[in-house]
Amino acid sequence: MRYILRHEEAGDELGRAAGLTGFFGDGGPDGGRGSGWREFRLSGLVPTPELTRLLGRRRPELPNVEVAVADDAWRVVGAYYVGGPSVVEQLPGSAGETVDLLLNGLFFELPPPAAQGVWREWCRELPTRPGLWADRGPEERAAWLHVVRVHDATARSAGADKDPGLTYTLDAARVTDPVGFYCAIGEAVNGPGGYFGATLDGLADCLRGDFGARTPFRLVWRSSAEAVAALARYTVPSDPSRTFTDEALDILRQARVEVILD
Repeated sequence: MRYILRHEEAGDELGRAAGLTGFFGDGGPDGGRGSGWREFRLSGLVPTPELTRLLGRRRPELPNVEVAVADDAWRVVGAYYVGGPSVVEQLPGSAGETVDLLLNGLFFELPPPAAQGVWREWCRELPTRPGLWADRGPEERAAWLHVVRVHDATARSAGADKDPGLTYTLDAARVTDPVGFYCAIGEAVNGPGGYFGATLDGLADCLRGDFGARTPFRLVWRSSAEAVAALARYTVPSDPSRTFTDEALDILRQARVEVILD
């Protein structure tokens, strides 16, 4: 797994790094959740001339950046926004012209600790079959959904919806919680590792288009009875009188999705 530091607005590369620590919740009291300022270190960083220029200032400052996760061929699989990072420390790297760079930047969402392991899997090979999330524990399953969402935001092309009127099949056999539901519906619509919402609001956004499917369409829930019962144990944060099942089905049906519980 490799990492690319790039200018958030211009998209230009600022450097390529072999290592990244402190980024995935492995060095702070919050465990890597929420938002806020956080220190992280890029090691073995090969800077571009532009980054060398910025680091050579008396008081080095960087623009808003993205930290991109890449495979060994430097193909980007996901990227994170980091606002206004300040340079806390820069040290000569252990290999040639590299540097080790300690930055402190603003995260809108801190990546969960387990996400690094999921990214490592995706860098070896993107998901080729559905359900790879299902047998994981709660934290790893949530990290899988996090990676699905970040990857989609990085790689998806807007306007690539399939035609309306299609039928999608959701395998609900191992859906035991809302995270599992989002993983399953993402794969039903967009294939292994696919995204189609990670919250109820996100589901509603996806149903408006540009996320792979265009309404109206039909959604068949296979093995639905246990999944519906399991999801009914969860309530909606904004209205505890409503179950997750009720809210999700309402959102789908109001968007002209014919839901068939098989």
